[in-house]
Amino acid sequence: MANNSQMPFSLRPWPIGDKKPQNLVDFISRVNSQPGGFRELDEAQLRRDILGKQQGALEDDAFNSSEDEDDEDEEESEDAKGKTAIVAREEFMRNIDFAHQSAMLALDSISLLLSKENPVQAGTTLSVALRDLVGIGTLGASKLKEPNVTETQLQPSAWRKRSSLRPNTGQMCWL
Repeated sequence: MANNSQMPFSLRPWPIGDKKPQNLVDFISRVNSQPGGFRELDEAQLRRDILGKQQGALEDDAFNSSEDEDDEDEEESEDAKGKTAIVAREEFMRNIDFAHQSAMLALDSISLLLSKENPVQAGTTLSVALRDLVGIGTLGASKLKEPNVTETQLQPSAWRKRSSLRPNTGQMCWL
């Protein structure tokens, strides 16, 4: 990649919406999905839960005021997480770049081989730098000698045995 300051890929997660029910239908479906559903709901229990959440929020506010030292540690850990995310993203980009370069080298090799037989078609996929460096049609491949394998050797042995059966008798004939 020519310019590393502008990386087009991002490793940021998708934004997560609010987990609270957005409407009455969502609330009812969540209550029904819990064990017991509406049958287990009790007005007194709901009041205790609401008071507990309110008191927990008040306690959290008091607890957060004495937690300034811990916040510094959390900020440092968040910075470390941010740095590891940046390192992971850079490694990801290097891997993508390596895969792209490997694919382009393979394409150039195949195009250079094809340029000997069909230069017009291979010239469309051959890179300009390689075309200028070595030229079209400079690399080719051909068979030196036909193989010594016959068609019967290529045919699986089960098919050869089956074809050697006598017609209408089902008995083997020895060849």
